[in-house]
Amino acid sequence: MSTLKKIAKIANCSVSTVSRAINNCHDVSEQTRAHVLKIAKEQGYFQAKKFTKTENRKKNHFNIAIICPEIESSYYSGTLVYITKEISRLNASSVIYDYSFDKPELKKLLDMCQDEMNIDAIICLSKNSDKTLESSIPLIFADEDERYTSVLFDVSNGIRSVFEDAERSNFKSVCFIGEALTKKREQNFMRVANDFPSLSCYNYSSMFRFEQAGRDGGKFLLQGELPNVVVCAYDEIALGLIEELSKSGVKVPDDLRVIGINNIPTSKYCFGGLSTIAFDVEKISEVVKDLIIDLKNNNYVVRRYMITSDYIKRNT
Repeated sequence: MSTLKKIAKIANCSVSTVSRAINNCHDVSEQTRAHVLKIAKEQGYFQAKKFTKTENRKKNHFNIAIICPEIESSYYSGTLVYITKEISRLNASSVIYDYSFDKPELKKLLDMCQDEMNIDAIICLSKNSDKTLESSIPLIFADEDERYTSVLFDVSNGIRSVFEDAERSNFKSVCFIGEALTKKREQNFMRVANDFPSLSCYNYSSMFRFEQAGRDGGKFLLQGELPNVVVCAYDEIALGLIEELSKSGVKVPDDLRVIGINNIPTSKYCFGGLSTIAFDVEKISEVVKDLIIDLKNNNYVVRRYMITSDYIKRNT
């Protein structure tokens, strides 16, 4: 069976160039594209690919690639568990790829998965950074891209509930603590903050991640007057923050309230229950179900999904 690696060797170019030529990407010259397509056809690449896809459809068993920014965080690993269980429940298989927030690596994985004989669809748990991307198989991104199915995780509703609670409590200030990879959530926080002029709002971005970012954020807060409420970009930051504050005698929630985001499994057991903003991850089952139906019908439909969030008020 012909592979991209074999075609690349014969064409005397890289596997990435072969992939992009086959997918008609604009940054490959017409001469190179014609050369690669000729070799691919001679090697039976397209016939083999078509045969594999047809056999999968006959068996109603599909292989879905899941591309994830990382598996280190509880949020992404938990989301992966939910998606893979749902795929398996629907008699399909999944393979997971981790690109560690490396955009060039993401691009390589997208190209590779599209050209893999036995991959029928791709679920990418991040934005699509390649606006020239073309694909012959269904693609799902956590992004607003009209060309592909998009799944948007909307944290705004949960953040708004936190602000409303702070306003009802006659609080004066709310702070957001994040890190370099949580800028979008920080932007959502500041956007919602504009609707609450009675509250003083500011943010701090740590150079660290996870619990260490929370400890760093705690040191920052202790340098000045404490806010009434702190929203952390994810639960691990909130846990580190509470630990750091408690070492200096600051009591949560007596002296200030701390709220995380993501509702990781351990959050309800820490500090008497961590208050958090949770996403309705069960909505993902609808995404996977529709994708499998499209594959069975050989009719890919571009859809829009919104995963909403709620504020879960616990002990912090």
